[in-house]
Amino acid sequence: MHKIVQEVFERVAKRGEALDDELRSRTNILSTASAHWLRHTAGSNMPGAEVDPRFVSDNLGHEFILATSLYLQS
Repeated sequence: MHKIVQEVFERVAKRGEALDDELRSRTNILSTASAHWLRHTAGSNMPGAEVDPRFVSDNLGHEFILATSLYLQS
């Protein structure tokens, strides 16, 4: 899964570089993107959407709610 996600980000970065200068300046962040980056982004956005912290914890596969505290404070 990691390799698939990484390849998708690399392809998007290459397309962005070819389109315009503004996109070109943003594509460097895609080279550091990963499946974990997507997971972290989702976990960080759920509390802002007023999702129950227990759901966030379960969705991220955390055994203890304390492990989810990083995302709840984001």
